[in-house]
Amino acid sequence: MGAVYKNNGNPADPWTKDFEVDSTVKHSGSSSLRVRSAGEGTGAYKMLAVPTPGASFWVRFYIRSDKDLGENDHNVLAQAAGMDSANDGPHMEFGEDVGISLHYDDSQIRWPEGFGRLMNGSTKPYTLPKDTWHCIELQFDGQGKVHKAFVEKNELISASNFPTASVDYKFFKFGYNSLHGTVRKTWYDDVVVAPTRVNCL
Repeated sequence: MGAVYKNNGNPADPWTKDFEVDSTVKHSGSSSLRVRSAGEGTGAYKMLAVPTPGASFWVRFYIRSDKDLGENDHNVLAQAAGMDSANDGPHMEFGEDVGISLHYDDSQIRWPEGFGRLMNGSTKPYTLPKDTWHCIELQFDGQGKVHKAFVEKNELISASNFPTASVDYKFFKFGYNSLHGTVRKTWYDDVVVAPTRVNCL
């Protein structure tokens, strides 16, 4: 309830411009939500927005892609934001930037321990394999400045005092924002937004 869709272009465009209900690929039930790839004639920004239960909340979703998740380039798979449109204002992203990361801006990024941009100047991306359903749990606490990411129930990233300023989140958004042109098919299923943690199925 309460999900909305607004793209970067004509606000009259329906959500089916960038998404489709897919009965051939699903995690549970009879279908999943597929994000149309750039090769299907859509733009780079494709996100659904769901109102949050407050500035602090949890989400749980299953995600699948036909390419490994964790590109070196910066792309967005989900985020907490203050607005429901493409002009997000302050927002915390779960996505790719030298592998899976939490990304507030270009200077405030957190990676799994031992991955990402390393102190010795090298890079080591954390990736999730393609053609597999992955359970993602995210904690967004904009006032407490605590953000966490779990994959298959295992804590991947735990970041405190991050970002350095408190943020007032009003929407959780999921889909695919291809900031650097990576073309992929992406599926979402079993998406839940709640005030407390919702475990993997």
